[in-house]
Amino acid sequence: MQSWSPFVPHGALMTTTRRHAPRPQSRRKRRALELPGPEIRLTLPGVGEIDVEPDVEHTARTRWMGFADADECMAITEHVFDCFVERYRLEGDLPGLERSDSGLPRATGGEQWRAYMQPFMLAHHPEGLNDEHLHIARLEVRECPRIVCDALADGDWLRWLDAVGDDGRTGIAELVGEFTSEDNEQNEELGLEFPLLDGSLFWLRQLGVHPAFRGQRIGARLMAHAMWALHRAVGDLAVLEAHPTKTVFDAEEPTGTTVDTIARLVAYYERVGFLRSRPGQPIGDRAVAMHVQFGAKGLPVRGLPGLSP
Repeated sequence: MQSWSPFVPHGALMTTTRRHAPRPQSRRKRRALELPGPEIRLTLPGVGEIDVEPDVEHTARTRWMGFADADECMAITEHVFDCFVERYRLEGDLPGLERSDSGLPRATGGEQWRAYMQPFMLAHHPEGLNDEHLHIARLEVRECPRIVCDALADGDWLRWLDAVGDDGRTGIAELVGEFTSEDNEQNEELGLEFPLLDGSLFWLRQLGVHPAFRGQRIGARLMAHAMWALHRAVGDLAVLEAHPTKTVFDAEEPTGTTVDTIARLVAYYERVGFLRSRPGQPIGDRAVAMHVQFGAKGLPVRGLPGLSP
């Protein structure tokens, strides 16, 4: 388990039937995403607005399917990045908490803490708030380590994708094998003569932000932080599908996906540096596969050591 604190510094849906025409993409200089500082803003009852610095906890678990000398040895590393605010970071702004001689709140302060945090409680996500922290955001990533990528370089990626689960979507499954080849649509457009994937593959599967904290670029911060932390080599590639998904912060599956919904998600991920993997296809109401080779080119996000433009 690893923990960083705080974030790396500095860093109404419309219904329509129109389709967005393809937009040209370029790896030339991209406008850097300006993050509004390491703080996030909370509005607490009886207190008002306060700015606090959250923590990011990274947990990882790897499962090897077979020994290293097995003919079909594969590996899946599941990464979870949780953004949360520790209770102690808020105590100075919460009047009435009973404290011991050391200044720490007594156990009896739990009821007072929960009273302040009541506006942030989600009935479908009870573990998101306890006596120690408030859950702000979560990013789930699955990694195919480079050593396994090398073994799958012959194009047999469907076995790995089947193992991690594709959830019925085929956008990534159709593309990931092409990333190890020099002959792909992205290379042709950009004039590249090397594979897009020459390191580890990171699949960003789910990104969720607590409804009370949306609109502060917390999701973008968490994505940029995760790729900064997961960076292995210059050939590392991150992929995702731009499509609404249910997260731990949502009680129900998203409904009413429109062209504009997808277009807004695509624009959001583009701010962090992702490119559409099939730029020649217009944006519709289906998931859009996107990727970023974040080891070689850097992310267009200021304040990321070694990955900033």
